[in-house]
Amino acid sequence: MNYDFSQLNDKEFEILARDLVSVKENTYIERFKPGRDSGIDGRFFISQNKQVILQAKHYLKSGYSKMKRILKNEELDKIKKLSPNRYILITSLPLSPKNKVEIKNIFGSYIKRDDDILGQEDLNDLLRSNPEIEKAHFKLWITSTSVLGRFLNNAIHGRSEYFLDKIKFKSKLYVATKNHDKALEILNKKKAIVISGEPGVGKTTLAENLCTYFACKKYQLFFIANSIEEAERVYEKSKKQVFYYDDFLGSNYLDAFHEKKDSNIMNFIQRIANDKNHYLIMTSRSNIFNQGVFCSDFLRNGKIEKREFLLEISSLTKMDKAKILYNHIYFGNLDEKMIDELYKDKRYKDIINHKNFNPRLIEFITDKERLPEDRDYWEYVGASLDNPKYIWDHCFKIQIDDFERSLILLTVFNGGSIEEEKLKLSFKKLCLLENTKNTSNIMKDFNSILKVVTGSFLVRNISSHNPKENYISLFNPSITDYVLNECSHDNNEKLINIFKALQTKQSLSQLFSIIDSSIISKHDGEKIRNELIKETPIKKENYDYLLLLISESSNKKTRTDLINAIIKYPCKIKEFDKMIDILRSIYNFIHPENFDFLEKITVNKNLCDFDIRKLIELIEEFNIDNQQIMGYLKLQLEEFLLQEIYGQGVDFSSIKNSDHEGHESCVIEEITSICERKLSDFEPSIIEKLKINIDEIISRIDIESMENEFWKDFNPYDDYDDMPRSDFRLENDIDDLFDRS
Repeated sequence: MNYDFSQLNDKEFEILARDLVSVKENTYIERFKPGRDSGIDGRFFISQNKQVILQAKHYLKSGYSKMKRILKNEELDKIKKLSPNRYILITSLPLSPKNKVEIKNIFGSYIKRDDDILGQEDLNDLLRSNPEIEKAHFKLWITSTSVLGRFLNNAIHGRSEYFLDKIKFKSKLYVATKNHDKALEILNKKKAIVISGEPGVGKTTLAENLCTYFACKKYQLFFIANSIEEAERVYEKSKKQVFYYDDFLGSNYLDAFHEKKDSNIMNFIQRIANDKNHYLIMTSRSNIFNQGVFCSDFLRNGKIEKREFLLEISSLTKMDKAKILYNHIYFGNLDEKMIDELYKDKRYKDIINHKNFNPRLIEFITDKERLPEDRDYWEYVGASLDNPKYIWDHCFKIQIDDFERSLILLTVFNGGSIEEEKLKLSFKKLCLLENTKNTSNIMKDFNSILKVVTGSFLVRNISSHNPKENYISLFNPSITDYVLNECSHDNNEKLINIFKALQTKQSLSQLFSIIDSSIISKHDGEKIRNELIKETPIKKENYDYLLLLISESSNKKTRTDLINAIIKYPCKIKEFDKMIDILRSIYNFIHPENFDFLEKITVNKNLCDFDIRKLIELIEEFNIDNQQIMGYLKLQLEEFLLQEIYGQGVDFSSIKNSDHEGHESCVIEEITSICERKLSDFEPSIIEKLKINIDEIISRIDIESMENEFWKDFNPYDDYDDMPRSDFRLENDIDDLFDRS
């Protein structure tokens, strides 16, 4: 094969160049981080004091003239400072004998021989002599002209030329992550694979590169456009063939069943299952695939889900994301000013770390043609990431029905996560509120409705606290952004019904958040809140929920009505921490005589834990001086201090005294300091009134056990730059990848 190396970015070309020179010189070559070693891309020694310096120049975009100018005006000075015994230059450009003479004249005696200048032809010769290096650089050979040319020769006529142009560009952007190896493993084992996932996650890109992999292995490649019968017509048992069927169930699984695609596909899979010469690669959006499996006896009985490979954003590492972004910048059409914006203050990290990172989004924000006129580029990037509407719009509005949408809405407005049993109850209530017909029949199908959106919009998780319990969360955080943006256009009635159906503290937090963020107006928010107050019965299981409604409601009459009902109720609830919360909330709305139950509740033997700060504040505000309450409060405050001491711990590594008495004195001093800091949060008068004795508290601490526990868990690198060592290296590696020097 003859490569032009245009499919590699500059960092990938540097790695290839070092690998090739390493085998040419039969020596190990040191590698250096870019931009930190005066342009050294590699180094080795031919004796103790004689070093050889390598530089790789990937100048396909700029051409020979620009490279020659930079070598003369910039690189020569660097080499003079380094003063190597020998200098080797590697470039992806094709070089004539005259070009090599010109380069050698620039560097003079630093270049010992003409073959210390390697151009495109030399690199191809080395690759032919060292196929193991060619194989190791996956992106190099999978996008070569000769391999892609097989697409044109071996694919179904009429589609290949367009596909060839598309895959040539897309393959430059490809990052071979562990997903590639996992998918290939499934294919080799099961002969057929369904790559599913959310929109924009990279299903088609992975499938296309798997196709290219088999094209390299001299398989005929056939693109299926409409039906599996196209593959049946060209199937030849004696030949090596791979079939690619993108979006094999279409945009609507019912259409697939109407056309009997399901039975035909399973028949074809069974045909190739035991044939070592054939493979089938298919893609499908997760929701369509889940609908298909659930509704088709053919797909379900054929266990097609066993061939599914679910592609998730969460499977991409931070470095995978960095490489995807870097490739899009390097091979994209952004001008220098736009690229500067991405590099300013290392903004590329904001993109890599963004919760809505998605390969398709990266494709959008690195395409200059999509940028609206007179729009600041970085502002456009941020807006696109924060509100990726176009990713979810079609899928949410067209590809799923109202029942499936309801499950997504309930999950989103519960803060992005909900217990499965709670979701089921809320779904039933929502159906009743919206007067859905045949509610009982719908509830029988709850699991089937949930299955349709699981894997595309929602994820089913097993509770870490109870393996028998499931909870539902969002497949991708950007779904929340999309839904909340859409809800700003919805009618109040829909939102009211959703929050009535949920009735959870999490849903209220979400409601208050969207009010504060002006996603819905304060007027609309208050209307929803008042409806919820009217609908919520006063009983123990609703207590926390009602408390939140009171504390946030600005309607005095509604709030007061609810308070008057609650005041009669708290003595029945032996949960003092909640009493504290509600007392703080209603303090300005009720008469002081209603606080007489505080003393009765405080001395109750069945009290649960509560926030000590809130109780102290209340005792001060209400001027309570009951001895039982004060004694109880002192015990609680002392227990609070002990928990803080054990929780915060003592840094024994910083205590240097060698003698026992001096050491113990320093430890006591440290613990005393912790207590004093914690007590300073409270009014001195209440501390004095409670007669808190720090020495008495310290006497209850087993200092020796505390110290033994500290040294057992001690790690001197815990605080190194406030991040684990591996993360520290990773951040540096990402900066090195984006280095522009």
